[in-house]
Amino acid sequence: MARDPADGKLSVPVFPIRRTEAEVLELRRYCAIWSAPDARGSEKFWAISDIVNTLGMPGSLAFFAAETATAPWQGVLFADCSAFTCDLLYVFVPREHRRAGVAKALLEALLETLRAVPAMETMMLEVRASNLGAQALYENLGLSRVGRRQRYYADGEDAFVYKLELHDEAP
Repeated sequence: MARDPADGKLSVPVFPIRRTEAEVLELRRYCAIWSAPDARGSEKFWAISDIVNTLGMPGSLAFFAAETATAPWQGVLFADCSAFTCDLLYVFVPREHRRAGVAKALLEALLETLRAVPAMETMMLEVRASNLGAQALYENLGLSRVGRRQRYYADGEDAFVYKLELHDEAP
């Protein structure tokens, strides 16, 4: 990853997923990483066919982080948007790329895209109650915890619900 010359922080390039053959192959590689026992704990991730189908649906947004558009991916993000609300479905960054700004870069790319749509009002997401790192990231990006879903995950863990208002109210 390159450092931004202005502030010295790591800059992580982010690209939209456009469902090219190469990107579907990279998604398959990611599915193998996601399904590894130590990658997600007891949580199961979607099958590649479900991911490809989801990406083909109207309102689907997806991004990957990598050194270049053709380099191995360092993280992915999937979101589902309607006319006024976007639901963040999934962010995944392999262990070797965590704490390097990858998830933040992916989220910032999504937020920039959403804020460019005047009618888009909110972004919502659920996060494991035990995922303190993700919660801190979401709060640093301006999201607010607005609820809790009891036993939301297959293993019985609760989820916190976060929300972000995307546009300031007019004065």
